[in-house]
Amino acid sequence: MAIPFERVINPQSIAIIGASEDMGKFGGRIIGYLTMHRYKGKIYPINPKRDTIRGLPCYRSVLETPEPPDVVVMAIPPAAVVETIKESAKRGAGCAIIITTGFAEMSEHGKQLQEEMLRIAQSAGMRIWGPNCMGMINPVDGVALSSTYSQEIEALIPGSIGMVSQSGGLFAAMYNRANDEKIGLRAVCSTGNEADINTSEIMEFFLEEEKTRVMAAYTEGFRNPQRFRKVAENALALGKPIVTFKVGASEQGKRAALSHTASMAGSDQSFNDLCRQFGIIRVHELETILPTANLFARYGISSGSRLAVIGASGGHAGIIPDRAEVFGLTLSKLSSSTREFLHSVVGATQSVNPADLAIVDMDVYRRCVESIGGDPEVDAILYSFGTVPQWDKKMGYLIEYGKSARVPVFFYTLVGSKAGRIPDLAREAGIPFFWDLDRCLKAIRDWMWYGELRRKRMKEKSCLPKAYQPAIPENMALPPKTQLNEMEAKEILVRLGIRTPLCREVRSADEAKKAASEIGYPVVLKGVSSELAHKTDIGAVKLDLRDGGEVGRAYEEIMEAMKKSSSHPHVEGILVEHMVTGGMEVILGARRDPQFGAQILVGPGGIFAEILDRKATRFTPISPDNAREMIEESQLGRLLSGKRTGRPLDADALVEAILRLSAFMEGLGKRVQELDVNPVMVLPKGEGVFALDALMILSGA
Repeated sequence: MAIPFERVINPQSIAIIGASEDMGKFGGRIIGYLTMHRYKGKIYPINPKRDTIRGLPCYRSVLETPEPPDVVVMAIPPAAVVETIKESAKRGAGCAIIITTGFAEMSEHGKQLQEEMLRIAQSAGMRIWGPNCMGMINPVDGVALSSTYSQEIEALIPGSIGMVSQSGGLFAAMYNRANDEKIGLRAVCSTGNEADINTSEIMEFFLEEEKTRVMAAYTEGFRNPQRFRKVAENALALGKPIVTFKVGASEQGKRAALSHTASMAGSDQSFNDLCRQFGIIRVHELETILPTANLFARYGISSGSRLAVIGASGGHAGIIPDRAEVFGLTLSKLSSSTREFLHSVVGATQSVNPADLAIVDMDVYRRCVESIGGDPEVDAILYSFGTVPQWDKKMGYLIEYGKSARVPVFFYTLVGSKAGRIPDLAREAGIPFFWDLDRCLKAIRDWMWYGELRRKRMKEKSCLPKAYQPAIPENMALPPKTQLNEMEAKEILVRLGIRTPLCREVRSADEAKKAASEIGYPVVLKGVSSELAHKTDIGAVKLDLRDGGEVGRAYEEIMEAMKKSSSHPHVEGILVEHMVTGGMEVILGARRDPQFGAQILVGPGGIFAEILDRKATRFTPISPDNAREMIEESQLGRLLSGKRTGRPLDADALVEAILRLSAFMEGLGKRVQELDVNPVMVLPKGEGVFALDALMILSGA
C-alpha cells in the first residue's frame, strides 16, 4: 500500500543516501540542514565508509535501517540510482526523493533509466519524487529536505502558502525571496521531471489539508491536464486560490520547457481560458507569484474591489489613479461624510482619494486615516509613503493601525535606503509591502479579481449542476468518418435542437430549380463535399438567387469551380437552401483541446468578425450565466441588445444554442475534434436562431 501523502510532506523518518559532513556535497547539505533546523523525526545517514555523521550512526545501505524510512533522499550518480531504488523498494520505503539529474530531461538513455526505476518503485508501492528536482521544504513541520543554500537562514518561516515549482533553481530562488520578504510558507516543493508525484497531486494535498490557504506554482506543463483542471475547479469551490507563473507563451518557451523538465507546455491560449474560467491567477512576472499569494494568505478572499489610497505626495496622487486604471482597479469615491471631513482638513480643491495627507498634527492625521479606514465605501487601503515630516511616528502609527484595521491594508514606497526598518516592521506585522508600484497594483488587482469571480461562480453553482443542461437524444450516433460535409453536420445540429434553414441536396440543375421552387425564393446554392472546408474561397457558394435562371447558372458555376479547385474535392452534390435574412451573423463553434477538454467559442460574424475581432471561449459544461458572460465578453451583447437599431435580437436563443453545443460536447461528442457553425443567424427577439453553415471534424471511430 502506498504511503499516505501526509507522510511524504511530513516524514517521520528519512534515510539520506550518500550522507556526509561536508556541506559542499549534496548529501552533506541535506543532513546538515535537517539538523540545523531541528528536524524532529529520525535521520538514517547511509554511507558505508563512515560509522557516524553529525553524531548519528551510519548504515551501509538502506537495507540496514532499523525501520523502513518514510522517505529516502538521494543525490547520487544516475547509474547508481536504479540499484538504490531496488534496495529502497525492498526495504519498504514510502517514497524516494531523487535530486539526481540526467534522466528523461537529458537523453533517450536517461528516459529509459527513469522508466525502469519507476517500474521498480510502482511494483513495490513506493512513490517517486523527481528526479531532477531540489526536494522539499516544509517550514510548518520543520522539514528541511533539500540541498539548496537558501536554507542557510536563522529559522524556517511557517505560513499558509503551499508552493510547487517544476524548476529546482527557481524553487531555491523563490524560497530565498520568501524569507527575505517575511512570507511564510506551508511547504515548497520542487518536482523536476515528475516521473510519478506531480504538481497536481501535491496541489490536491494542499487542497485537502487545513494548513494551506492559498497555492502558488511555477509550471512548465502538466502530466495530467484533466487532473489539474479538476484541482482548479475544486480550489475555486473551496476558496483556495491558485497563483501561477506558467512558461510556454511562445514557441521558444515551449521548446525550452520540453528540454528542461521533459514537460509539455500545451496550448497557452487554452491555459489562459482555463485561468479565466476557474479563477487561476496567472502572473507574468516571477517576482509577483509569492507577493500575490501572500495577499490571500494574510487577508483571505477580498470582499470588494473599492480601493482607497493614502499618501503624502501630490505626485503619487496623480500617478496612482493613472496606473490603477491601467490595471483595471477602481478607486473608491468615499462616502459624502468622509469626503466632507477630508476636504475640511486638506482643502476643498484637493484630492481625497488618493488622499494627500501631508499633515503635521498627528491627532488630525489619525482621524483622517481612521475616517478612510472606517468608510463603508472602502474595501482595502494602500499606503503610499515618502519622506514626510514625523516619519517615524506616522509609519509606526500606520503599521499599528494596519494590524487591526477593518479592511486589508498594503504598503508601497519609492523611497530607498531611507525607508530604514519600515519594510521589515510592516512585514513582521503581517502587512504586505511592495517596492514597485505596478507590481503592487497588479497584486491587489488579482486579489480583488479572484474575489469577484468566485462570488459570481458560487452564485452560478446555486443551481443544480444538471438543471441547465439540455437533453440530448440517447440513440444519437456519429458517422464513421473523420470529416462531415455540411448536410451531415446540419443533421446532427437539428437533432441537438438547433434549427437549420429548409434545404435539399440535388445533383442536377433541373433538380436545383425544382428544389428552389419548393423551398421558396430567395435561395442559396452551395457545393457539398466532406473534403471542402471553405466553400466560399473557391466560389462554391452563391447567395440571394431569386429565379430558376439564376439557380441553373449558379449550379453550373459551382460545379465548374469545384472541378477546377486545386484541392480537387470529391463533389457529393449541391445544396439548395432557403436564404435566411433579417438578423445578425454570429460565429459559434466547439473544439476539443488536447489537454483540458472541450471548449465552446462564440463571437461576432459577418462584417463584424474582422472589425471587432472579439471571441469568447469557455470549457464545458457551460451554465446559462457562463453563456451570457461569453456573449458580453465578445461584445455581442451590445450588438444584440438593439440599443442602436431599436430592434433587439434573440440573445436568449443564442444562449440556448451555446448550451446545446456544450451538452453535446460533454455527452455524445467525445469524438468531435472541431465543430464550426459559421454563421449562425440570430433573428429578432422571439424568432430564434438558424445555423446557416456547419463543418464537423471527428477523430477515428
